[in-house]
Amino acid sequence: MTRSARILSALLALGLLAGCAGLSNSRLNPMNWFGPRADSVAEFSLERPADPRPLIEMIVDMKIEKLPSGALVRATGRAATQGYWQADLVVNDVDEAGNLVIDFRAIPAPAGAAVSTPRSREITAAVSLRADTLASAKRIIVRGGQNEKSARP
Repeated sequence: MTRSARILSALLALGLLAGCAGLSNSRLNPMNWFGPRADSVAEFSLERPADPRPLIEMIVDMKIEKLPSGALVRATGRAATQGYWQADLVVNDVDEAGNLVIDFRAIPAPAGAAVSTPRSREITAAVSLRADTLASAKRIIVRGGQNEKSARP
């Protein structure tokens, strides 16, 4: 067979197979060799899962530093005992009053951790906010378990 005859016969075979609607369900389809495909639907949710970390006991200080891209919110919180870790400022949505509420959360220390001095129980966390987030907020509130601090952006 010549090269052009091989190409022509291959194109003809592909054209015939493409025209067969039943090929996708036939045994000739390698995708059917190991049983039928299970229809699976991946569930997708836009809701954020609840953060299991408790709020830090008290907010000691809060500062907003302007950046070219928005602002950096920095807060210092005081925990009940020493040893709190993985502290984060968790940004919530802007509420109906126009306040951007940020929760100060951290993983508690193991049971029986030392209390010691107030300064030794302080922990600092920060979060970067984009300019469009700041534009929609009248006030920024950092919330702890016993108190909150606020400032204008």
